[in-house]
Amino acid sequence: HEGNRLSYVPSNTASAFLNISSENAFFGFTGNYTGSRFTGEDNNTLHKMPFSLMINAYAGVRIRTGDVSGHLRLRILNLANKQYQVVRSYPMPGRSFHLSFMLEYNNP
Repeated sequence: HEGNRLSYVPSNTASAFLNISSENAFFGFTGNYTGSRFTGEDNNTLHKMPFSLMINAYAGVRIRTGDVSGHLRLRILNLANKQYQVVRSYPMPGRSFHLSFMLEYNNP
């Protein structure tokens, strides 16, 4: 319908991050705000999805020895374990933990 917002397009979005690091360690937070969205072309308020605010955190250490370096990182997604949906009636996962290790060989 002319003049209505497109389906699933939020009214507003915003992102922010904080990163603190030293030579051997780092940690930080990210935040993503998604405004309310309509799920139909008629912008019926019965099918309006509420806003969501997602907070994620991460921390890690850097390792260097000779020609080899790497980092170990832990990420926590959906830190507050909020229930939210990207598509109506399809809930997204709650809090999740992700551990990664990256190894690099630096050829001199």
